[in-house]
Amino acid sequence: KLGASWEGFIIENIIQTLGVEQKQCYFWETHSGAAIDLIVEQGSYLRGFEIKRTVAPTVTPSMRSAMKDLLLKRMDLIHAGNESFSLGQKIKAVSAKHLLKEFS
Repeated sequence: KLGASWEGFIIENIIQTLGVEQKQCYFWETHSGAAIDLIVEQGSYLRGFEIKRTVAPTVTPSMRSAMKDLLLKRMDLIHAGNESFSLGQKIKAVSAKHLLKEFS
């Protein structure tokens, strides 16, 4: 239950920090089970957010699938660790501690 509560808290903070409306925000899931916690429509592009309550974030198959299928401009994996760092091309691990600084 802690993970789900933390995920909801982070999603609300992302939406508020980006200043987007709820109608611009989506959950994405495929029939094969790939899922992304939050897709945000910003102008003409889509941006993905995956939330993990971990201190050692890694790129997941779902993230790779979303990047390819949705042609995301960027994917951010929000995590419980202390540092933000690159996980690959267009994919960044963002510390929840730095959420406001990273997205404002």
